Amino acid sequence: MNNISPEVIAVIVVVVIVLFFLPRKKPKEKEFKCARCSKIAPHTNRTIEAWRDGKTKFFCNACHAQWLRTQPNSTGPNYSSRSGCLGVLAILVFVPFILFWR
Repeated sequence: MNNISPEVIAVIVVVVIVLFFLPRKKPKEKEFKCARCSKIAPHTNRTIEAWRDGKTKFFCNACHAQWLRTQPNSTGPNYSSRSGCLGVLAILVFVPFILFWR
Protein backbone atom coordinates (compact mmCIF):
# COMPACT_ATOMS: atom_id res chain seq x y z
CA MET A 1 0.00 0.00 0.00
CA ASN A 2 2.95 2.34 0.40
CA ASN A 3 3.65 2.16 -3.35
CA ILE A 4 1.55 5.28 -3.99
CA SER A 5 3.85 8.15 -4.82
CA PRO A 6 3.36 11.61 -3.34
CA GLU A 7 2.99 12.99 -6.87
CA VAL A 8 -0.07 10.80 -7.50
CA ILE A 9 -1.65 11.94 -4.26
CA ALA A 10 -0.89 15.57 -5.08
CA VAL A 11 -2.53 15.21 -8.49
CA ILE A 12 -5.62 13.63 -6.94
CA VAL A 13 -5.91 16.40 -4.34
CA VAL A 14 -5.49 19.11 -6.99
CA VAL A 15 -8.13 17.52 -9.24
CA VAL A 16 -10.60 17.29 -6.36
CA ILE A 17 -9.99 20.92 -5.39
CA VAL A 18 -10.43 22.09 -9.00
CA LEU A 19 -13.65 20.10 -9.38
CA PHE A 20 -14.91 21.48 -6.09
CA PHE A 21 -14.51 25.08 -7.26
CA LEU A 22 -15.86 24.67 -10.81
CA PRO A 23 -19.14 26.50 -11.34
CA ARG A 24 -22.23 24.31 -11.22
CA LYS A 25 -24.65 24.14 -14.15
CA LYS A 26 -27.45 26.67 -14.41
CA PRO A 27 -30.49 26.85 -16.68
CA LYS A 28 -29.88 28.68 -19.97
CA GLU A 29 -32.92 30.86 -19.42
CA LYS A 30 -32.63 33.64 -16.83
CA GLU A 31 -36.39 33.66 -16.26
CA PHE A 32 -39.23 31.15 -16.09
CA LYS A 33 -43.01 31.20 -16.22
CA CYS A 34 -44.58 30.34 -12.85
CA ALA A 35 -46.53 27.09 -13.11
CA ARG A 36 -49.26 28.47 -10.84
CA CYS A 37 -49.81 32.16 -11.63
CA SER A 38 -48.03 32.37 -15.04
CA LYS A 39 -45.93 35.33 -13.89
CA ILE A 40 -42.48 35.67 -15.51
CA ALA A 41 -39.95 35.50 -12.67
CA PRO A 42 -36.15 35.34 -12.50
CA HIS A 43 -34.52 32.11 -11.38
CA THR A 44 -33.48 32.04 -7.73
CA ASN A 45 -31.16 29.65 -5.90
CA ARG A 46 -34.25 27.61 -4.99
CA THR A 47 -35.44 27.24 -8.59
CA ILE A 48 -31.91 26.59 -9.87
CA GLU A 49 -31.53 23.74 -7.37
CA ALA A 50 -34.92 22.39 -8.46
CA TRP A 51 -33.73 22.56 -12.09
CA ARG A 52 -30.57 20.65 -11.14
CA ASP A 53 -32.76 18.02 -9.49
CA GLY A 54 -34.60 17.54 -12.80
CA LYS A 55 -37.78 19.46 -12.01
CA THR A 56 -39.61 21.04 -14.94
CA LYS A 57 -42.25 23.11 -13.10
CA PHE A 58 -41.08 26.18 -11.24
CA PHE A 59 -42.97 28.53 -8.96
CA CYS A 60 -42.36 32.21 -8.22
CA ASN A 61 -41.46 33.21 -4.67
CA ALA A 62 -44.98 34.41 -3.87
CA CYS A 63 -46.60 31.13 -4.99
CA HIS A 64 -43.92 29.09 -3.24
CA ALA A 65 -44.45 31.06 -0.01
CA GLN A 66 -48.20 30.48 -0.27
CA TRP A 67 -47.60 26.75 -0.78
CA LEU A 68 -45.26 26.65 2.23
CA ARG A 69 -47.96 28.20 4.43
CA THR A 70 -50.33 25.35 3.55
CA GLN A 71 -47.81 22.64 4.45
CA PRO A 72 -47.55 21.18 7.97
CA ASN A 73 -44.53 22.30 9.96
CA SER A 74 -41.51 20.12 9.33
CA THR A 75 -38.66 19.34 11.68
CA GLY A 76 -36.20 21.37 9.61
CA PRO A 77 -34.65 21.73 6.19
CA ASN A 78 -34.15 18.66 4.04
CA TYR A 79 -30.44 18.15 3.43
CA SER A 80 -30.82 14.85 1.58
CA SER A 81 -30.11 16.44 -1.82
CA ARG A 82 -26.67 17.75 -0.85
CA SER A 83 -23.87 16.44 -3.00
CA GLY A 84 -21.47 15.48 -0.20
CA CYS A 85 -18.43 17.21 -1.68
CA LEU A 86 -17.09 18.14 1.74
CA GLY A 87 -17.10 14.51 2.86
CA VAL A 88 -15.31 13.39 -0.28
CA LEU A 89 -12.75 16.16 0.12
CA ALA A 90 -12.15 15.16 3.75
CA ILE A 91 -11.64 11.53 2.76
CA LEU A 92 -9.22 12.46 -0.01
CA VAL A 93 -7.23 14.65 2.36
CA PHE A 94 -7.06 12.21 5.27
CA VAL A 95 -6.51 8.94 3.38
CA PRO A 96 -2.98 9.91 2.27
CA PHE A 97 -2.09 10.81 5.87
CA ILE A 98 -3.38 7.46 7.09
CA LEU A 99 -1.52 5.57 4.37
CA PHE A 100 1.80 7.27 5.03
CA TRP A 101 1.51 7.35 8.82
CA ARG A 102 1.91 3.59 9.12
